[in-house]
Amino acid sequence: MKTLILSILIVASSGTLLNAQNLIARYDFENDILDISGNAHHLETKNTGTPYNFETSAAMGTHCVHFQYGQGLESINLIDGSSWNAMAVSFWIKDSVNSSTFGSIVLYSGLGTYLTESIGSIHTAFDGSYAGGLDSPNALLNDGQWHHVVVQNTSANSSIYIDGTLVVTQVEALVTGNSSILIGAFHTDDSAHKGDFYLDDLRLYDDTLTPNQIDDLAAGSLGVIDYSDLRSTINVHPNPVISQLTITTEDEVESIVIYNIFGEIVQWESTTSFSVENLPSGIYIIQVKTAKGLIGKRFVKE
Repeated sequence: MKTLILSILIVASSGTLLNAQNLIARYDFENDILDISGNAHHLETKNTGTPYNFETSAAMGTHCVHFQYGQGLESINLIDGSSWNAMAVSFWIKDSVNSSTFGSIVLYSGLGTYLTESIGSIHTAFDGSYAGGLDSPNALLNDGQWHHVVVQNTSANSSIYIDGTLVVTQVEALVTGNSSILIGAFHTDDSAHKGDFYLDDLRLYDDTLTPNQIDDLAAGSLGVIDYSDLRSTINVHPNPVISQLTITTEDEVESIVIYNIFGEIVQWESTTSFSVENLPSGIYIIQVKTAKGLIGKRFVKE
């Protein structure tokens, strides 16, 4: 039976966090290519060649994805960022060390982020053209170790952070639109843009992250944003479940919603112990609403 990590995600909804970033998509690659943000921007295979693999040498959780000069991933639907005034992408990456290509890490709308594997640097551009953009210093990533990276743009400036440290910034416009997100893949089946690297816990936001938030992510925080007043614990058990599911949390529960992997609501609940016997077998995301916000986890129905 497939083992899944139950990754906590916290979506801010209280009045004190009106300026908090929205998590648009999050991929933890725990043996699947699901979006665990609750927005159902799930992935599918893109391009040809050597299949990607899930491996256990992860930066977060128990699994990561390994791209090997072949297949990549693309969201099954379009993500509308046409109204965004800023953008950030956070991810963990480990170079294969011995590769020498210019591998595509993540592409979305005007964003293109690539790993120049032979020299261990990140190139990113937000203005829709490779000629713009900026490069991190060489030799920061080609040591065979996991590194945390944030690339972001304020509509006027782009920045790259590696392991919580700002390494480069420059003036650059932001181009947004309505497009799919590509991970480990290029728009065309182009071998020149296929890389050999490991990726884990990739997150797309519709705003920039603060230095403190970047520090928290680089330190391995599971929360979307590390605010102390949103901290909560939640347990979903048993997991996997056959019939009766129970939620335990330190906070008073206001409502419970269960989504399938397509982002469709399949069940509403107002109590913390209920039957899921009528749900088809599969993977689901359960969102629990408390006064502090929405706290979500993944569970398996057998």
